[in-house]
Amino acid sequence: IVKGGSSKVYKSKVTIGGEDIVCALKDVRQDREKLEREAYMLERCRHEHVVKCYGIIALKGDIPQQVLVLEYIDFTLAEEGSGKGPSGREIFWREAVKSVSALARAVRHVHQMQVLHRDIKPANVLVSKQGDVKLADFGESLLSDDSEIAHIVGTKGYVAPEL
Repeated sequence: IVKGGSSKVYKSKVTIGGEDIVCALKDVRQDREKLEREAYMLERCRHEHVVKCYGIIALKGDIPQQVLVLEYIDFTLAEEGSGKGPSGREIFWREAVKSVSALARAVRHVHQMQVLHRDIKPANVLVSKQGDVKLADFGESLLSDDSEIAHIVGTKGYVAPEL
């Protein structure tokens, strides 16, 4: 489905409880602790507008890999600033308000769980073809009392200007 910096995401032919899932393959040599932290943060932040995590599976082989098992969201990326939604049609202001409100509820919940996402950007906000909004990619997230919080991370163009 998607290839990111440290992972490849595939839709699984297997379901969990009747729900479709995706498997994000990660090279363990890169950062095993980061993957485990991402799974922990997703589990800690369970919410209707946060992507569900079902756990981690370790794969043995020449290159050790771990698979992060996540819920499948049937989404398409809307071109930023195009005014078009996931279905390719024009977004009306009521839909935009509904989507932004759902994202705000997700962020509020994540913060109530003492978690800082640290990389909120359009590519990490999934909008399904039905209009459901899910916050994804907790790979840079930390607990708010973590000593690493002083390190600035994020994506250029989306990091808060005061940082």
